[in-house]
Amino acid sequence: MTPAGTERLHRIRCRVKFTSEACIVLQVWFTHAVPLQAILSSTDLSAAEWLRVVAAGLFVFCMSELEKAGLQFARRWRSSMSVRRREPGAAISKHVRAR
Repeated sequence: MTPAGTERLHRIRCRVKFTSEACIVLQVWFTHAVPLQAILSSTDLSAAEWLRVVAAGLFVFCMSELEKAGLQFARRWRSSMSVRRREPGAAISKHVRAR
């Protein structure tokens, strides 16, 4: 990767990190700040509700990781099958076959 590409990737990662942190701060503020609870008619989450939220997030995370692993397995399997289907000598260069 070029230095410009590396720098651009670093800037994107910094923006994503900042955005994620800002969302977490705003969510905690929305959930637990008494003035915002009064304005927005919200309440703190109980321990059982937090457990459900974390369990749902963990479930979604695990399903997406399984999907990625399945797609990667399918890609590798397809590429290995295409290598096996080639006719004998297909991997040999044209110059060697011409002799």
